[in-house]
Amino acid sequence: MYIYNTLFSMNLLIVHFRKQFKYCFYNSINNTIRQYNHASNKKYSNASLLLQSKQFPDYTVLYVLPMITVPYLFNKMKRNYTFLVGATIPICVSLHILNLVPTMDNLAFMACNCMLAATLHTIGFLCNNIVGTIYIKENEKDKENLENQKIIISYVNYWGQRIDLKTTVDDIIPFVENYANASNNFFKTLSIKSSRQTFKVYLKYGKITGPSFYDIFG
Repeated sequence: MYIYNTLFSMNLLIVHFRKQFKYCFYNSINNTIRQYNHASNKKYSNASLLLQSKQFPDYTVLYVLPMITVPYLFNKMKRNYTFLVGATIPICVSLHILNLVPTMDNLAFMACNCMLAATLHTIGFLCNNIVGTIYIKENEKDKENLENQKIIISYVNYWGQRIDLKTTVDDIIPFVENYANASNNFFKTLSIKSSRQTFKVYLKYGKITGPSFYDIFG
């Protein structure tokens, strides 16, 4: 009877966390789409027309990835599930100490959760540092000197957080100068001189909205 009540309580705990996850995901979808995809939803007929950024009024959009919500939600789910697994481990240990749940059931439950968490983290490397939008600030006095123009690279990090990295064109390492891009047709690796991090740019699934994109990134 004690075992039945304990397992029933654990199931209620898991159901509660699942409801919280769904609420978090549905609540963040609209905000994410508004942050990342506002440029891709605009209609324009002239390819040379630069799209003005709503989040950064002084900047125009060079590149946007409409599917950025997918890695964003995946990384959020990975983060929340990792917290859930970490919270269930002391509960399982306590139930084992109190002899309320058999040892094999406890080990099987923790092993399944840890394996699933490890799988999510393994897949998560493909969703790490994905560039969602690239902005550029083109000043009249710097139009002839492209290297001095300011760049904002908005990307999703390992835990699903949006980061807006501010840099300059001169700090960008072109794709053709990165040896990792020679044998990778799935995405382009973007490197910056002032940062050790590398970023993934999915040109195949993204939209290039600025004519100076290839002049900067190659």
